[in-house]
Amino acid sequence: MGMKRTAGIVAACGAALAALYGASVVAIGNTCIDYALVPGKDGKTGRMRRRDRIGGDLANGSVASDVRDAVEQNRRMLFAKRDAWLERTDVEQVRIRASAGVAKGGMCGAARAHESDAFDLSGFIYPASDPSDRWVLLVHGYTNSHHDVEYLGARYAAHGYNVLAPDLRAHGQSGGDLIGMGWTDRCDLLLWIDYLIGRFGADISIVLHGVSMGAAAACMASGEIIPAQVKAVVSDCAFTDLQSMLAGQVKKLFGLPRHPVVDDARIMLKARGGYDIKRASALEQVKKSVTPTLFIHGSSDGFIPTSMARELFEACRAPEKRLLVVAGAGHALSAQTDPSLYFDTVFDFLEKKAG
Repeated sequence: MGMKRTAGIVAACGAALAALYGASVVAIGNTCIDYALVPGKDGKTGRMRRRDRIGGDLANGSVASDVRDAVEQNRRMLFAKRDAWLERTDVEQVRIRASAGVAKGGMCGAARAHESDAFDLSGFIYPASDPSDRWVLLVHGYTNSHHDVEYLGARYAAHGYNVLAPDLRAHGQSGGDLIGMGWTDRCDLLLWIDYLIGRFGADISIVLHGVSMGAAAACMASGEIIPAQVKAVVSDCAFTDLQSMLAGQVKKLFGLPRHPVVDDARIMLKARGGYDIKRASALEQVKKSVTPTLFIHGSSDGFIPTSMARELFEACRAPEKRLLVVAGAGHALSAQTDPSLYFDTVFDFLEKKAG
């Protein structure tokens, strides 16, 4: 009887510990997901409401004061050109259907296969002033929208490009419950590419230009089998992989190790019908890329380390690649820190590639 009683106690303790562990996984994992990947009514996540991200690198000390002054001046100039362009451009809102089902198997084809959980993605077309077969697909960053890349669109328009700027899933006017951090977005970009080719013909040429999370999405898309109409990728401050990115943020913000926070988030994200954090890797995708790629990063980026751009550049297997590090630039501020260097490099890289 004594041995049976002891065995029973051990079994009960084991069950209690298992239940406690399971509860901790659920609590920690869901907290992490809700904090980082579920936007509120204002379109922002808990991460972006922190004081160290309000105002970004211009406010958190990553960017030197003299650079901040230059950025503000350049920003006013870029935004004035954007506003003038928007005043004379008829913008068309378009929609396509995407599916949360893409996340479950990790294959982009699933995006077309699960109408039961499909939702609308919104995009905005800014036609060139003169007929043109050149297109740029501008991809915004984390908790932003198409509005945040319109200043880039103005510069592309000045070079004769049509512009398509979508709202990524769970952003802006697009549907979806979970921010894709580039991984599910890569499949949505393929849908937008198909949309452009289907509507405007097979003779068009397309450039993917992404910023921050949008850059990671563009890099991730480049590792898929993409149509020949995609001539180049411009990756502005992309991260290498989501697992490393989350681990870095968990340590920086809370002083916590990757385990259990990121590992528990991975378990719960998959359980909630989301994607696998471990597979969301721009680094692995660019190893399969055959698309010429320009990598851009700021040397004073306080959110995504500049070293990640160098890792992506070294790993990229595209037949042509280039790396530009903008001195003194903070996160997603390279164009606003040195506009001449930024846009001269971009359009020099794209010369002859996009027709």
